[in-house]
Amino acid sequence: MRKSLIQAAKVIAFLAAGILLLWIAFRTVDFESLRESLIGASYEWLIVSVLFGLIAYLSRARRWVILINPLGHNPGFWNTFHSMMTGYLANLVLPRIGEITRCVTLGKKENIPVDQLIGTVVLERTIDLLSI
Repeated sequence: MRKSLIQAAKVIAFLAAGILLLWIAFRTVDFESLRESLIGASYEWLIVSVLFGLIAYLSRARRWVILINPLGHNPGFWNTFHSMMTGYLANLVLPRIGEITRCVTLGKKENIPVDQLIGTVVLERTIDLLSI
C-alpha cells in the first residue's frame, strides 16, 4: 500500500513538472503563427525526415547490441532501443547523463553489469571519433 502511494506521488510530481516545463517552453509562442506554418508545411519531407531519423536510431541500437555480444551477453533489441531512447531523453534534461542512463536502464532490464556497458559506450564514442 505504502509503495503504491509513493509510486502515485512520483507520477503526479513528474506530471506536474512536465506541465510546468511545457508552460515555460510555450508561454511566448504565437499559436496562430504556428498554425499557419503547419498548414503551409511540406509533409512529404517531414515524413522522409522522420523515417531517416528512425532508421538512424534503430541502427544505433543494433550497433550497441553488436558491441555488447562479445561480452557474453545477448540483450534484446527492443530493450536496447528503449534504453537508448531513455538516454536521449535524459540528455535533454542534463547533457552527457544519457550515456550513464542508458547503461543503467539496459543493465537493469537485461541483468548486465553497468561497468561493462559503460565500456561499450566508450568504445562506441571512440569509433564515432575515428570515423569523423
